[in-house]
Amino acid sequence: MKEASTERYFVALPIPAAQRAGLKAWVCEKKEEWPFTKWVHEADYHLTLQFLGDVAAEQLNQVKEALTLLAQETVPFRLAMEGIGTFGRPDRPQILWVGATGELERLHALQSLVTARMRPLGFKPDDRPYRPHITLARKYRQSRFPYDRLNEISLSPEIEQPWLVEGVVLYRSHLGRIPMYEAIGWYPFKHNKEETP
Repeated sequence: MKEASTERYFVALPIPAAQRAGLKAWVCEKKEEWPFTKWVHEADYHLTLQFLGDVAAEQLNQVKEALTLLAQETVPFRLAMEGIGTFGRPDRPQILWVGATGELERLHALQSLVTARMRPLGFKPDDRPYRPHITLARKYRQSRFPYDRLNEISLSPEIEQPWLVEGVVLYRSHLGRIPMYEAIGWYPFKHNKEETP
């Protein structure tokens, strides 16, 4: 019987160091107040474009080639983080996340391009609409999560500082390891002279 793989792959945008540090500080304040089963390690913060799952060796080279070509067709754009939300039951959410803002049309176009390039390689896109977010925690352990207070939460200037998205990353996940995600490929975008850093 074939053993289940402990490695999974996905394509995502990395989160800059300053924003990761801001999120880490905010999470440290909330851990005692909000008892989630698992809080994401700060090194693992990312914005997913497509989850691939298991990838065979021959597929991996094809994925890398497709991402290289895709990146050469894409110019940098700006994103920022804004707002805290949840997925799942409002009283006992499965996911706690921080949302994305900025040039969202460019982000959605990039996500569509990634899924279009991955489909011929055997990776089907998610059936659900794309909702860009950075996962902070999973599985609330109690009932009555203070859902009504989410709109009142303010994030620090470090977290909300915009950044220039300059490429995509291919990540490999290692189940049971902390941090869990390993960047195995960086695919920089084609720079446009009109872009200002």
